[in-house]
Amino acid sequence: MKSNVFIAHTPYHILLSSSVALQKNKKENILILFKHFNYREEEYKWLDKYFSQIYIIPSSQFDERVLANDGTKINERKLTLDNCKLIRNITNDVLNKGVEEIFIFNDTFIMVQILVDRLSKNGATISAIEDGGAAYVDTILPKKKLEAKDYLLLRPVAIPAMYFNFYNKYEEIAVYGTSKKVSNYYVLYPKYVREEFKFKNIIQIKRQYFKEVIDSSTKDKSNINYSYILTLETYSEKAYNSYKEIIKNLRDDNKKIYLKYHPREENFYLNEMIDENIKILPSNKALEEILVGSKGNIIIGSGLSTIYLTVPVISDNKYFAMYKLMNMNVNKKYIEILKDLGVKMPNSILEFTDELNKIKV
Repeated sequence: MKSNVFIAHTPYHILLSSSVALQKNKKENILILFKHFNYREEEYKWLDKYFSQIYIIPSSQFDERVLANDGTKINERKLTLDNCKLIRNITNDVLNKGVEEIFIFNDTFIMVQILVDRLSKNGATISAIEDGGAAYVDTILPKKKLEAKDYLLLRPVAIPAMYFNFYNKYEEIAVYGTSKKVSNYYVLYPKYVREEFKFKNIIQIKRQYFKEVIDSSTKDKSNINYSYILTLETYSEKAYNSYKEIIKNLRDDNKKIYLKYHPREENFYLNEMIDENIKILPSNKALEEILVGSKGNIIIGSGLSTIYLTVPVISDNKYFAMYKLMNMNVNKKYIEILKDLGVKMPNSILEFTDELNKIKV
């Protein structure tokens, strides 16, 4: 029997891959996971319910197996070459079983394009799954075209192209999911998808499947209720100063404050503020898993995190999007989504405090 193959990179991708696998109701599903976060196999045993085979592709950032004895990262070129060999073996193994459909999130990544190229040689359908706000916010990705100097300097980014003879096959993509090879696009909110996807077959990820996956992934409920939860952007001086100011305005309350770093964050820039009332949530777990069934929390972030689209489906909390305070550009369509979901979008810290007081009354 042919398999459906899912190529993922983050905890959120894992949740959506599992949801689509459940929705497709196909027995044979394979997950290929680029370890771009601190993935721990023992915490993801629940994936066995949805995937018959899981392949892990290491990352020097998060995999202890690719560290030298002194704890330093090994040579990036060697790791990239090793991963090319691993991808060759994975694709050969998967092709022997047969591939019906391939699901991707990040089609700009050369390793993903190579996987798709190799796995689709026998006519498999190629579909994309939303990568959170990227499906709805009008942002354009920087160009990633390989240049001659990348090859001359033997940069890691050029090694896959050389190993797989992919020089003229790399497709420059400005928006995740818009590769010419992609036929279907799976999203939570079809009504709001970007104009770039109007030529794709848009398929909704049903909420009941998403919620079922969340429930099955959460063995131990965290029991976080009536607290403040800050979803942190990757480090920048503006983000650091903005969150410090927000926390300063929350400290007078008696509620617990929880900080959730981005899965790929390496600079834990607010750890200096940890005390008996400020705690860190595990960054290797999706916030959806942590907050399933929660209530009474006030969730605060830029507004661009995927949790604004997903957590309302599985919990009963209040939300603040602080993108104005952080000087972030957000398009009108995405603001519409946030409004529909009941998210507060204050213009200043003073307005934020006023809105907060109204909720607490």
